[in-house]
Amino acid sequence: MLQVLRQYFQEQQYRVTPFGGGTAFVKPFPQEVAVVQLCGGEELAMGSRERLLAEREAFAKWLSQESGMPLPIRFLTIVVVPDEVSEYFRNLADETEGVWFVSERQKQLLVFENQSTRYFGLYEPLSEYIQQQDMKKQQRKELVDMMGMLQPVTVVLVLLNIAVYIAAFLHGDVYDAGYMFSIGGITWDSIFWEHQYYRLFTCMFLHYGMAHLAGNMLSLLCLGSMLEKRIGHLRFMLLYLLSGLFGAFASVAVDYYHYIALAQYSHSVSAGASGAIFGVIGGLIAVTIGQRRWKGKRSDFTEISLRSLLLMAFFSLFQGFTTAGVDNSAHLGGLIFGLVFAFLLAIKP
Repeated sequence: MLQVLRQYFQEQQYRVTPFGGGTAFVKPFPQEVAVVQLCGGEELAMGSRERLLAEREAFAKWLSQESGMPLPIRFLTIVVVPDEVSEYFRNLADETEGVWFVSERQKQLLVFENQSTRYFGLYEPLSEYIQQQDMKKQQRKELVDMMGMLQPVTVVLVLLNIAVYIAAFLHGDVYDAGYMFSIGGITWDSIFWEHQYYRLFTCMFLHYGMAHLAGNMLSLLCLGSMLEKRIGHLRFMLLYLLSGLFGAFASVAVDYYHYIALAQYSHSVSAGASGAIFGVIGGLIAVTIGQRRWKGKRSDFTEISLRSLLLMAFFSLFQGFTTAGVDNSAHLGGLIFGLVFAFLLAIKP
């Protein structure tokens, strides 16, 4: 915390100056000079009120001689304490003007009733700065934790999808169905009439625009890492790819059924990783239901809420059925396959 405070005063253009056994930050104002002393609780507890006042007086004389300007000096001592403010420091604040505290645990600037917060407009900005630095520290910790949770196969799949999207974007219109078909999109007649089965695979890595890609990749990064950590790299890769293939086949099979049974010809071009991602959701549901079997093999196994996963699957499917242009057949196909495949894996983890 002392480092955070030093950084703040340096950013506010205070000058670092020796003060007693430590340092102080000095900044001249039109009518007065602000002197802020920073110290740890243990350091200040070694002295007394009389020692603190003597150090202030000696510093004031030295500063006047150095600057040659007899401006009034206002002192502020900021004491960093580990947790609560002790009785000793409370008494010091009662008897001495210009003593504030910062709690390491609470990450908060503390000023007692008999102390004034009017010190060159410092109180509110410093309070906000301390809280912001704590938030940034928490965000960095969360980012490190998240990076630690990422799994290699998931990351490779995300990067591969992004690379394919960039290549497709640079060579054509990723919102145009004809262009998407020319680079690997899938239609029912391309499978059942033309027998271009490779499209079942290539369509998994194509996306209609940045929003489509971003939504799928964020889901894959979070959910995929969770599942890969639980079932292993090879099993996860198989589940993802096979779910994507089954989802793509389910999509064209439904269109083919509409053509055969209902004479409804559809030439919609399907693309996207959502079928495979729904397979990941299905896999997580299966692993959660049978997680006791998986937990026996992993000492770091973390419980997943089945209710949360079911709600996620329900609302994702509901959004698909209530939104135009969404391939719901691929979603259902991928979900069912991922669920069944993970159940089969759970028989012998």
